[in-house]
Amino acid sequence: MQGKLPHVFANKVGNISNNRRYYYSALETKQKEDDITNKVINKYDLKNTVQKNDVRRKIIELFKSPNNVYKVKANIKIDGKIITKNLIGRTNSSLITLDDELIEIDKIEDITGA
Repeated sequence: MQGKLPHVFANKVGNISNNRRYYYSALETKQKEDDITNKVINKYDLKNTVQKNDVRRKIIELFKSPNNVYKVKANIKIDGKIITKNLIGRTNSSLITLDDELIEIDKIEDITGA
């Protein structure tokens, strides 16, 4: 049993920093994308951007609520009118109601839980 065993192949490790170079280049690409995004955002009116982000944040908080299982009852202010709807889902640009209506998020002025 103690005869000659075959040698185990072990390749030489030459360039250890190869993965590091790839990792850093991915970070640089991400920074470039962030810079482009910031330039685009600065072109728009910051007040409207903040207001839209505030509405989107409120929508996310409504759906994250521990009381939310299937639907969320919400008061939505659109064009100065307040309507009460049962929301069952959302997409990037609209809210989906229980009545199969789509409400565009950009048209919403304010939203609160009912």
